[in-house]
Amino acid sequence: DFCNQRLEYINSITDKTLKKQSILVWKLLLFAFNQLGYDVENMIFECASNGKWCVKNLELDFSLSHSSNIVAVAISTEGEVGVDVEQCSSKILKVEKLFGDYNNLDDNAKIKLLAKMWTERECLIKAKNSKFFYGEYIKDDLGKDYHLSISSINAVGDKVSICKVKST
Repeated sequence: DFCNQRLEYINSITDKTLKKQSILVWKLLLFAFNQLGYDVENMIFECASNGKWCVKNLELDFSLSHSSNIVAVAISTEGEVGVDVEQCSSKILKVEKLFGDYNNLDDNAKIKLLAKMWTERECLIKAKNSKFFYGEYIKDDLGKDYHLSISSINAVGDKVSICKVKST
């Protein structure tokens, strides 16, 4: 089920919850590829230095994400794709300074808004194969050379965002 590089990555994880999430998201990816009719046995997976996985011998893009009790996979044959999930909790308040001042909102509304904004930016970073997130970098580049389609949904209290990127 797992390529050697993925096995090495999973075996290097010491946190039990993170290890379980990493196994489950990969199994979901393989299941999705099987359901879409791909021959998983002949796919050559590779991980780039920035952590983004790809299939070397196919023209497609995929993205993985996991947080708390949710795992997500996005697959595209028509451009770059990114997916991000985030558990909506007060932990997300730590990123508020990257997006602005939202003191006019109550904590619950602020958490939901920040989770939406964070997952949208993270899925864009994943789609564009960026290594780092700097708030201004993403804000400055949004929509400049690419057509972006970002969808955000709530999933049992968690936030899921998917970004599909196509060159203009």
